[in-house]
Amino acid sequence: MKSYIIQTLLVFSPVIFYAQEGSLDQSFGTSGKTATNFGLNDALAHALAIQADGKIVVAGETYTNSTVLEDFAIARYHANGTLDATFGTNGQVVTDMQQNSDAVNAIAIQTDGKIVVAGYAHSGSNYDFAIARYLGNGTLDNTFGNNGKVIKNFGSTDFGLALALLPGGNILVAGRAYNGSNSDFALVQLNSNGTFDNNFGTGGALKADLFNENESANAIALQPDGKIVAVGDRYANNVSIFAAARFNVDGSLDASFGNGGKISTVIGTESDVAYAVVFQSDGKIVAAGQSNLSPGSRFALVRYLSNGSLDNTFSGDGKLTTSISGGGDYAFSAAIQADGKILAGGSVSGSTSNSDFAVARYMPDGNLDASFGLNGVGLADFNVRADVAHAMILKQGKIVMAGYSDDNTQSSFAVARFLGGASVGVLDFLAEGSVMELFPNPASESVQVKGKASGRIRILSVTGELMVEMPMPDETLQINVAQWPSGLYFVEYNYSGRIGTIGKLLVEHHR
Repeated sequence: MKSYIIQTLLVFSPVIFYAQEGSLDQSFGTSGKTATNFGLNDALAHALAIQADGKIVVAGETYTNSTVLEDFAIARYHANGTLDATFGTNGQVVTDMQQNSDAVNAIAIQTDGKIVVAGYAHSGSNYDFAIARYLGNGTLDNTFGNNGKVIKNFGSTDFGLALALLPGGNILVAGRAYNGSNSDFALVQLNSNGTFDNNFGTGGALKADLFNENESANAIALQPDGKIVAVGDRYANNVSIFAAARFNVDGSLDASFGNGGKISTVIGTESDVAYAVVFQSDGKIVAAGQSNLSPGSRFALVRYLSNGSLDNTFSGDGKLTTSISGGGDYAFSAAIQADGKILAGGSVSGSTSNSDFAVARYMPDGNLDASFGLNGVGLADFNVRADVAHAMILKQGKIVMAGYSDDNTQSSFAVARFLGGASVGVLDFLAEGSVMELFPNPASESVQVKGKASGRIRILSVTGELMVEMPMPDETLQINVAQWPSGLYFVEYNYSGRIGTIGKLLVEHHR
């Protein structure tokens, strides 16, 4: 197992062209960041989704009675980081689920544009799973559940923590539920109209007591065959360790995974918790979270083979930790780039009162990618106190992170966008609603440019030689690259004076 210790300093550079991967995207918000207050009340974001049109939807909770009661809170931003006034009231929606403490922990966007959120709601006596669905304008969808809401009470203290949309339109929510002695992995599956799917578990729900300890499913992901991988932790005797289980489509444990459908992994010496799970293109499973190794906690990653055994080609034994600040470092999210590099996002802190957004990038073998950020880590500091990123999405070469920022007087939704490396294929423009595709990519003889945007594009070689410059075509345009040398080319976009490298074109000649 590799264990990294990094001394990181945040340095800003006025670079415009070919900006460092892992640096903040200066075309987003103010210097790559934006923060949003919900009136005079504290607000914390826990979940993030990006619509097909590039708009960013962030969800969490806002306090409605000083620091006592919370409601579901959602904000939607344009792709440039400004609030979308067509959503809710001035870009914000607040929903009271059960007249007590409510919070969103997960979000997803349906193919029809409807927004599904999941979390918990307090009934006055118990915490329950809570799911809501909204129309694209932010109003509750009255065709879903009870006037847009669904509550699942397992019997006592239940928290919805993760969400996934199934290909057929069903909705899967995971978290933990109390069984009278301890907490179990808990899953709920809904039909597209919000009714419980009786083909899953018992009446659409299940509790899985995996280790006869306190257990929590903090994240889920769906395999292509429909099986469900859930990761989290098991806790006993003041120590927690990574825990994972795989469920069949009907909710039964998949006996071909680990030991009867479940596994657990010790990383550090004190407390290990998995908060995120993603699949590589080869079917391997990457879980990310934290590991407490005195002093402080560290980013922790584990990679499993598809059968649940540790992948020894990753970091030597399938496990690694990274100490970035030397204090409290927590990875709450993960993503896999098209080139196989692994992103882990969360927060890093030298003390309990001062933390920053952080994203680390690893090579496929587990080594930190020194070409990313500073020593493999990108940072975003909103102010002098606590900045915590709970969610992260990699979209077409940009890394969007969401959480909260606390300036010592009020907590606000916080969103940051990093440059993750130009994408190959569909490119994400600086102008909202813009779409572009280069195909084929890689190209040999010619490449077609298909776009919907204003502005100009140009393609340059890695040495800066201008290969082509033109306005964005209204229709498909073909560019002859047969005489271009084989190699990598940068696609640059100029919109209203904002210039940036947004994609890569690979030319390969097989002759």
